[in-house]
Amino acid sequence: MRYLITVFTLLLLSSTLFGDFVNGTVTCAASGNKQMSATSYSLYQLTVTAAPTNTGNIAIGGVSVTTSNAPLLAAGYSANWTKPNAAINPAALYIACTVSSDTIQWVGSR
Repeated sequence: MRYLITVFTLLLLSSTLFGDFVNGTVTCAASGNKQMSATSYSLYQLTVTAAPTNTGNIAIGGVSVTTSNAPLLAAGYSANWTKPNAAINPAALYIACTVSSDTIQWVGSR
């Protein structure tokens, strides 16, 4: 069910009038945290999805995020941010993971 919701969300996003999307995949760092994107973008919307095959949890936050100071995203779940102006920057977001081989996928509209 979570997978279907994620797919539906991505399909819905792809049918919007803006149509200018960026996306990426990030594998967790062996220790510490990892920047979500090396490229800065000004996005109106950002969806981050933990891969359904993940075995651990992933925290999303600022440069000092850890798995103990941010909410955790379990396998197959998504988090979504929307702003009325293009102010969401995935390069300002970091992930911290409980399992280093886990991944996240993200998609945003600009």
